[in-house]
Amino acid sequence: MDTVAGVARVESGSIHDPSRNSPGDVCIRDSTQVGVWEKAFEVRDKPVFMSDVQVFGQKCVDMGVREAAVVMVAAQQSRLDEAHLERWASHFGIGLTLFYGWDDIVDQALFWSGTPKPEAAILAVEFISNRLIAIETSEVGVATWQGLTTSTL
Repeated sequence: MDTVAGVARVESGSIHDPSRNSPGDVCIRDSTQVGVWEKAFEVRDKPVFMSDVQVFGQKCVDMGVREAAVVMVAAQQSRLDEAHLERWASHFGIGLTLFYGWDDIVDQALFWSGTPKPEAAILAVEFISNRLIAIETSEVGVATWQGLTTSTL
């Protein structure tokens, strides 16, 4: 499966490690400039509000990130005023993308993969399983993921 940035450029902490030294939970380093962040993703499993997005966006601005994304996976997440947030982000010269749930971001990732979607999905399941272990997800969490994916493949 082709990756957008490559493993060497993607950084994330463990599941219980807040993003203190990086702009977000998952970050991509620039391919040409050392010490520069290209993209940052913040993943939230609780409802996200406009102010949460703006705080994250400001952190990205402060750390020189030009592309920021918020992945909102809480079941009770309401739609945010995307037009307002887009104007706000534009004022700071950053791109801001909002993903509502896992389906939203997974569909985009599989579409932009260089591998056909069905093959990319199978490979992604394995990559995610390995990553869950690497970031110290609980044994129950890993088993839940493996149970979900085994029954769907």
